[in-house]
Amino acid sequence: MRTISISIAATVLVISVVTAARAAPLDCTSKRLDAMELTKCFPGLFDPRRRQPADSVPSQKAPPSGGREGDPPETAPGWEHQDERLVYGWPFSDITYITITCRSGMADVDIRVRPPHGKAGDKTPIKFKNGASEVQHTATLTEVDGLSGDDVEFSIPTSDKLFDLLTRDGPVVARVPGASLTLPAQNGRVSTARAFRKSCASQQITEVRKASDACQSQDFSKFMEAFSDSADMQRRFTSLPLEYGQLDMESLGTGHEKYNLRMIATFEEIPSLDRRDGGTIFPSKSRRTKGRLLMRDVTGEPERPEFPEERRSPEDSVAILYLEGSGFHIYFRFARSQGCWFLHAIHDKST
Repeated sequence: MRTISISIAATVLVISVVTAARAAPLDCTSKRLDAMELTKCFPGLFDPRRRQPADSVPSQKAPPSGGREGDPPETAPGWEHQDERLVYGWPFSDITYITITCRSGMADVDIRVRPPHGKAGDKTPIKFKNGASEVQHTATLTEVDGLSGDDVEFSIPTSDKLFDLLTRDGPVVARVPGASLTLPAQNGRVSTARAFRKSCASQQITEVRKASDACQSQDFSKFMEAFSDSADMQRRFTSLPLEYGQLDMESLGTGHEKYNLRMIATFEEIPSLDRRDGGTIFPSKSRRTKGRLLMRDVTGEPERPEFPEERRSPEDSVAILYLEGSGFHIYFRFARSQGCWFLHAIHDKST
């Protein structure tokens, strides 16, 4: 009898210990959290679901999360224009398929479609098609807190043809190499896209007036003279994220030259930032004189050498910084917008 009592007591003790262990609160500061624990600790940031397969269409029937097969469908994903953003996704949820944000009159596009291969910062072509009409852009693969994301991003003006496709009936198919996403016209796409475009365009007019007033000259060569001598002006007329390319010196002479291309998020991260020159990324006239550096307008001329995937818009205005008689030469590519020029890319081709 005593033996049975001891066994029962031991069993109860074990169950109590197990129950207590299971009831322990989740430690979100732990470095060993599994996918489900990450989702619980950081709702909206981590999505435990698998990535969308190639050629996917957002479901109009399945609930956004937690639903079971056979359950009645929840509200379908829809289009919304609010707080200078155009969003297509599930209402009252962090699940979105495309977000377009108006920033200083430009539209920043973040869309949930991604090539099956590649790392954050890599570039990819992305094509949008509605019927027989289409437009293509170059997008950048994104990441979330050091983890690969499911999105790509790029920026466009409100005059871009993508808005023509969105404000027209019919599905818009976004395609990258190896994957695609369909943006249906149902649930308010045409009206919300039209309202967003109008609102952002009016903001762009205001920004154009501000930039035009601050633009030192409508002549590119004279603009560059003012740009090079003002750190404040360089900050104001540099578009971020900035494309930065640099020739790998160790690969020279191997017959397989490497060119490292990346996107830089902040002005302070630009490698050419010179705090001793007042915080410039393009050397001032006094610095150029001291270093015997020359500046020249090379708009319309090909860069030497050229590399695939780097920015090469024929509409860009381009200045080169070089040292005569040496292999030092850096290209600075500007795009005209908002009544002035904005630096979009730096390509260091120095050897």
